[in-house]
Amino acid sequence: MANLPKKGLHPLVAVAANFCCLGLAGYVLLGQTRKGLFVCLVAVVPLLAGAFSGALLGMLSWFLGALPWLVAIAWGAFFGLLAMVDVYQVAEAVEKDQAVDENGYKLDVLYKIMVKVDKSAILQA
Repeated sequence: MANLPKKGLHPLVAVAANFCCLGLAGYVLLGQTRKGLFVCLVAVVPLLAGAFSGALLGMLSWFLGALPWLVAIAWGAFFGLLAMVDVYQVAEAVEKDQAVDENGYKLDVLYKIMVKVDKSAILQA
């Protein structure tokens, strides 16, 4: 459990990096690589499941095939927004020299989702 060092990274740069790389790059730049991998996993697995089930159901009907895709895309957008808010808050706290753990989450909603997958997650609101 190590605190993140100040790196001079502007919070908006971390948000842009997260947006471009499925919620991973901003966390890596901040030093939360493990956390970033878990966030990426939780964002990508539903998209893959939606693609697979959409392809299977698409054999029955175009409407049934589209539903899993729509749900997966909605989940990805919602979860991606949560990750961008969290990475911004973490980067802002690091730049203000506040103690932030390498497994620390600043956003309560994201923490509640991620603690089910990552048992080392810590809420540092």
